[in-house]
Amino acid sequence: AHWWNSVMMPVGSLIALLGIIELILRCDFLKIFGVASPTRLDGTFDGLAAFAGALSLYGILRYVLHLESGIEFFLIGRSIDMVRFMRFFGLCRDIVKRTGQVLPAVIGPLVLVVTAMHIFTYIGMAIWGGAVHVGMYGEAITPLYDLNNFNTYSAGLVTMFQVLV
Repeated sequence: AHWWNSVMMPVGSLIALLGIIELILRCDFLKIFGVASPTRLDGTFDGLAAFAGALSLYGILRYVLHLESGIEFFLIGRSIDMVRFMRFFGLCRDIVKRTGQVLPAVIGPLVLVVTAMHIFTYIGMAIWGGAVHVGMYGEAITPLYDLNNFNTYSAGLVTMFQVLV
């Protein structure tokens, strides 16, 4: 796999640049080419492609400047860009369209549940905060059970999520 490490960034950069050029040509922002793409869907997949292209370019820039995590940003951008190939399948386009119609109806109940989780986390921290000493009980309790606590806000949220599920 050593040969792949030396080829990954140049080949991946070429693919990323070709993907960005394809996005610009397909969207035809300036209406230069006068061609409408039949695979365009209300900007959902095009937005993902633009975000992936920007993230890939940011990763390439960090890699060229020898900064940390350039390859990671690049690979995340390329992974997101793979999602836009779903635009070629009618079923995937229909699912995305239906999700856009259903999502507004789900937001209200979701906000209510998340708000209740936060309120009960604060109540748990006020009542039981600091009561559990993680790792101190050994084999006296079920393994990892002492991680369910309200000692910190993040541990309390995890505990509330486990109760919710």
